[in-house]
Amino acid sequence: MNYGVREDYEKLERLGVSVKGAIVIARYGESWRGIKPKVAAAHGAVGCIIYSDPRDDGYFDDNVFPVGPMRNKNGVQRGSVMDMPTYPGDPLTPGVGGWSQAP
Repeated sequence: MNYGVREDYEKLERLGVSVKGAIVIARYGESWRGIKPKVAAAHGAVGCIIYSDPRDDGYFDDNVFPVGPMRNKNGVQRGSVMDMPTYPGDPLTPGVGGWSQAP
């Protein structure tokens, strides 16, 4: 629940809650991050904030970095929400393959 997926909005509609004109808050996970703002906009939202819940990041499952592989309390996540079929590749150069320059 609260992952910003279609089922969440269906439940809100059943409860009589509209997100039209609102900024929604969605937990990261359960679907690709780019789906969340797309589904929110389809339901009338004007913005979407995505956050990582420590329970979903493995914080409670294993040791955090630098001792273990899980994100620590100061860690952040960075990624694109651009629509992959429309804007594949690097979000800084949509439609063009990313490149790297060897040192």
